[in-house]
Amino acid sequence: MSESTEQTSLEDDQTKTLFSTRLKQLRSDCGLSLRGLAKEVGVTADAVLRWEKAEVTPTRGKMIELARFF
Repeated sequence: MSESTEQTSLEDDQTKTLFSTRLKQLRSDCGLSLRGLAKEVGVTADAVLRWEKAEVTPTRGKMIELARFF
């Protein structure tokens, strides 16, 4: 793996972590459960949990819905 590929991978991981941390904080600040937020953006509670654990990232469309919601 080249140095630039490793750097990109590290940046991607940091971005996912930042996103997941911020999402969890916003949800908590609004007093929403995983299920509550999931219902608002049309996904399952498991999907929200996986976003918050930085296992996966939402699609662009779901990111837009989250941005509009918060």
